[in-house]
Amino acid sequence: MVNTEITKVDDKHVEDLKKDLTKNGGIILYHWSNCGHCRSFMPVWDHVTKLLQSYPSYKIEYDYMAQAPRYFGHITSFPRIVAYFNGQKYEYEGSRDPDSLTQFIKNKIPSSLSHHHSQDSHNSHHLSEKSEKKTAKQTKTKKAAVKKTKKEKK
Repeated sequence: MVNTEITKVDDKHVEDLKKDLTKNGGIILYHWSNCGHCRSFMPVWDHVTKLLQSYPSYKIEYDYMAQAPRYFGHITSFPRIVAYFNGQKYEYEGSRDPDSLTQFIKNKIPSSLSHHHSQDSHNSHHLSEKSEKKTAKQTKTKKAAVKKTKKEKK
């Protein structure tokens, strides 16, 4: 993936981004620097973007999104991953592990547009044991926090 950080949100840059997404498809990571889940997820994002170097990818931090809400909408949960292809928007709701994210990207953005790099398929299904344990722990912690919040609201 060409992992481009979006830091300019004026009309010209956003229109260029829209054209790129329309022409080539792509995936955007919406993140917030103050979000613990985002900070934990960044190594996974970096790993996947290195594996899939030929897929267009972008990331934008909350402070930049807030400058142009008409373009990015009201995003309230982070990290948020969205694939764009052929005028369609696909929200990623899967596990935050490299294998699941890689499969999502490959399923939503056809290989005919991505000009696969030889690294794209090499080892894309291998997770380190450490990464699997960390992801499982994060999922368990998140589920516990949601249950606690629901109980507190009652």
